[in-house]
Amino acid sequence: MHNKILNKLEKRLEMNFRLFMKNFSYMFANNIITIIFALALSVMLARVLSLEVFGQYNFILSIFGLMAILSLPGMNTSITRSCARGFDGSFIEGTKIRVRWGLFGSFVLLLFGLYYYIGGSFLLSFGFVLAALFFISYYSFRTYQFFLLGKKRFKRYSAYLASITIIANLITMIIAYYFRNLLIILFVLFGLTSLINFIFLFKTIKERKNDEIDKDLIPYGKHLTIINMVSMIKSYFDKIIVAFFLGFEFLAIYSVAIIIPRQAKPLWTMISNTIFSDLSRKSKKEAYSAVRSRFKYILLLEAAIIIIGIIILPPIISYFYSKKYIEAIFYAQLLMFLTLSGPGLILFSLSAAQKQLKKVYKISTIPPLIDIFLLVLLTPIYGLLGACIATVIGGGLVPLIFSWFVVFGGSKKQKV
Repeated sequence: MHNKILNKLEKRLEMNFRLFMKNFSYMFANNIITIIFALALSVMLARVLSLEVFGQYNFILSIFGLMAILSLPGMNTSITRSCARGFDGSFIEGTKIRVRWGLFGSFVLLLFGLYYYIGGSFLLSFGFVLAALFFISYYSFRTYQFFLLGKKRFKRYSAYLASITIIANLITMIIAYYFRNLLIILFVLFGLTSLINFIFLFKTIKERKNDEIDKDLIPYGKHLTIINMVSMIKSYFDKIIVAFFLGFEFLAIYSVAIIIPRQAKPLWTMISNTIFSDLSRKSKKEAYSAVRSRFKYILLLEAAIIIIGIIILPPIISYFYSKKYIEAIFYAQLLMFLTLSGPGLILFSLSAAQKQLKKVYKISTIPPLIDIFLLVLLTPIYGLLGACIATVIGGGLVPLIFSWFVVFGGSKKQKV
């Protein structure tokens, strides 16, 4: 009976559902661990740091994340695609390129440190210096993750990411509780993550079976970086714009409000990563048919996430983050609709896997540009409420509708 149900389900979804669920379970377990420890770290820091310093912490991390653009992050997806096709040498080559480009990110972060030092904001200044020191090892050494994805080693991939999350976040929480110093916290968080990245990178390098390099590796990686540039800016722009117009204390409230709504994104990323390798191997027609037939289930999952989030947010914020963040509850409930962008990641993955650069470019640039425009327009006028409304519309609703229109043209009968 059990096998009959699975057989019917596999036929209906046009996929090996047993294998998908096995791989998905590894990714799901890692996602749960990531959510738990990310929330735990944010709770600890929100409690032990003042609103001002917690806002500064989030500001430094936002600039740090934004500078990742300069390390050529599109190379990650290009490595996954190349290694999935048997070009294992692309892993090493892609890592070298990311390290070289990472030097630019470190340099810019040092300039931020110099700017705040001249301005007399020494805490921010030394925070950016620490970010600069660990920038390359934090971002450019992550390429082993995408080699593992290309080889469909989801168990290893998930185990490595879970190890980083548990060790780095747990030790950082302990340090934060005893020292309550922003610079020490940043040093431990950046340092531990970098060290573990180096260990896993060194171990994974030995597993490649050949030194062949895909000729499309570098061009495609650069294309994806340019294409994703606006989207990456959008990912961190909301916190930067809140800090710029409203100050660090409002940024602290916004950071608490958005942390749970944003935990849905790793789930969608996990689903995208799980199916990306298969979509890369399918013909265009088969890949489009597979995604289209499953999309209604994706929308149902999205609705469930939003409803559950709205229900559980009030007790979580008031109990764990303390009463000083009670103002964040309403904004957090509103921001749950940010998860509307999730299915757009699936559509992006479909276009990227089929190397349809025009569609990838449209999905990656136009919705984020709308989001950035709305943030700049509404935040100065309506404050934190304006920032949340702009984020939901520009970062949630628009990506979903626009991505579907670009990929399928609004017609189920459209030829692909």
